Amino acid sequence: METAVNSSRKFSRKFLLLWSGQLISVIGSGLTSFGLGIYVFEQTGKASAMALVTLLAFMPSLLLSRISLFCNDAICKHIPGFSCSYQH
Repeated sequence: METAVNSSRKFSRKFLLLWSGQLISVIGSGLTSFGLGIYVFEQTGKASAMALVTLLAFMPSLLLSRISLFCNDAICKHIPGFSCSYQH
């Protein structure tokens, strides 16, 4: 029979694997966006083109972070027993 400690360790190991995979993915996406901006600058020689590409590359994460905060707030208010990690 599996004890609670062993179950907790398995959960922690799986969570750490998931978290580290997400961290690598986010770092890779950021470096790709930055590299694309550098490439555009080298090809065009215009800083404005580089800025536009970099802005457009990071825009989805900026917009979706606000939407996800709104959804999280709505879930916390309307689902009984659902706990949020922050206080208003």
